Amino acid sequence: MRTLPSQEKDTENPEWTTADFAKAMPFSGLPDGLRAKLSVCGTQKTQIKERITIRLSGEVVARFRASGSG
Repeated sequence: MRTLPSQEKDTENPEWTTADFAKAMPFSGLPDGLRAKLSVCGTQKTQIKERITIRLSGEVVARFRASGSG
């Protein structure tokens, strides 16, 4: 877990209290309709990209890195 300095408190996602944990329930405890709605991801809009790995010389890598950000 990342610790934020006191001046950078995360106000949108505050740390849970003991009372918050007491009110929490597992996903399986939610009503069926809500579980069904949260489980649906929708259809894939674009074709899934395939991850590959290639080995390049240091010279080639340096050239790519010098050509732009990222």
